[in-house]
Amino acid sequence: DVYKRQTVRKVCEGLAEEGYTAIKLHEIDPVATLWAREGAGPDVDIMMDVNCPWDLIEAQEAAAIMLPAKLKWFEEPIWPPENLGALTTLRASGIPLAAGENCPNHFEMQRMAEVPGLDYVQPSVTKIGGITAFHKAATAIELAGKRVAPHSPYFGPGLLATLHMSALFPTMEYLEVFGATLTEPLFDGYGTPEADCTYRIPEGPGLGADPIPEVVAKYRIG
Repeated sequence: DVYKRQTVRKVCEGLAEEGYTAIKLHEIDPVATLWAREGAGPDVDIMMDVNCPWDLIEAQEAAAIMLPAKLKWFEEPIWPPENLGALTTLRASGIPLAAGENCPNHFEMQRMAEVPGLDYVQPSVTKIGGITAFHKAATAIELAGKRVAPHSPYFGPGLLATLHMSALFPTMEYLEVFGATLTEPLFDGYGTPEADCTYRIPEGPGLGADPIPEVVAKYRIG
């Protein structure tokens, strides 16, 4: 779809101009990565998350198309997601691979961290069992020589918790966030980007920041 690919290129170009140095695409069109690279330029990292749509052969065909885009990583390409052997075979395509957001506990995450085909392992603090489980998983990932790339497209407590984890694990290169902002900040500026596209880590007790009562009251349902 030419119109959709043009849209991807335009959005990536705009984000690069705003100062973002990494962009994740949620597409299942491998050609879209080439248009994204054209829009973002050579210095912006591009990731492609396809949410487990393909078998190994289909994923290999897609990877061959995307290779010129020089992706930072190719995320969750294989169905079923626990087919770890297929991920290792796919890694021979030359594109770094990422997976792990659907792991339900740190034991499963440790098994995934040991998969030869994965470069980036993606614990999700809201899915894996909270901060303690995330900490155990991220420690296992780093001990296995892999990079921690947390799944964290949240606006609430999950994002705050991931911010704190980013201060502990040096292999967490980026914070994953939605390409949108709330109409009104929920945590008084925490969880929303600064002018240079970075995020502040809250320093209060617990998760570090509480929701603004007036915002909660304004948008309460029922």
